[in-house]
Amino acid sequence: MNTTNVFVELLVIGLGALVAGLLVLGVAMEPGVLHPGALVEAGTSLAVFVPLLAAAYVLGILVDRLADRVFAGWASRIRHRHFESDDAYHDARRTIVYYSEPMYRIRQYGRSRMRICRGWAVNAVLLLVPANWYVARAADAGRGRALVLVNAALLLVLLGTTFSWRVLAHGEYRKIRGGAEFIRAERRAGRAGS
Repeated sequence: MNTTNVFVELLVIGLGALVAGLLVLGVAMEPGVLHPGALVEAGTSLAVFVPLLAAAYVLGILVDRLADRVFAGWASRIRHRHFESDDAYHDARRTIVYYSEPMYRIRQYGRSRMRICRGWAVNAVLLLVPANWYVARAADAGRGRALVLVNAALLLVLLGTTFSWRVLAHGEYRKIRGGAEFIRAERRAGRAGS
């Protein structure tokens, strides 16, 4: 995976944590100072956009590491449904990396999608308190309805990304196992380069 793809992946993941931080700032400041319109207007300024981009990148790294820890046990259980051991999994990945760059690039794309889903599942939880706090403070009329909508949206993001991560994880491990088996069979038959 090239550096640009990793950068974009971490930005996408870090965006949720950045929004959570901005919501906390919005609550801490006077009502109306940090409303969504002001954020959009400020975001068009390069002097504001570049630091926000850097903050999103750093937060993306942190959320990705946190998500890796949160999902580690579940990922291990799924991996062991497709591989008899971690060594067998790593051997299959090495086979793909070493013998088939096109297959490796496709697998990297799949892993990126898994990391984004995993990161946004964590973001949904991170956004829960700041989003509720912001809406409770900012909304005058219809506060109850706004809180229900915010919580429903975050629950949908959490459930959707977690379910997607699970489906993608099973698919990735199955494809890694199948890809490595294909490469090994081709090499045994003498049809693949060394």
